[in-house]
Amino acid sequence: KAGLKDVPSYTVASDFDGNLVNLLVDAKISSSRRQAREDITNGAIYLNGERQTDLDYVLSDADKLENELTVIRRGKKKYTIVNYWCLIFWRLKKHEQLWQLFVLFSLTF
Repeated sequence: KAGLKDVPSYTVASDFDGNLVNLLVDAKISSSRRQAREDITNGAIYLNGERQTDLDYVLSDADKLENELTVIRRGKKKYTIVNYWCLIFWRLKKHEQLWQLFVLFSLTF
């Protein structure tokens, strides 16, 4: 994890069940659905080091490293970390003030 601290990241809810194409666009790894499909069919997308060429691929728990993250690589050098949070953490993170209260509360226990 320490080696990945400078890598761009994208956070989804842990119950995310989206298609790989949609994730690539949402995480801004690919600029459009067309580009995402092209990247996948050309073999430019890797999930945790394994090439993924299935356009209908859906990420699952098997794709999570330590049940926390997935490393997506596009091409040779563009890495993105996909983080998984439970739904409540994800919603709190979207509301910065609530998130800060949660962190403060967590640190007191």
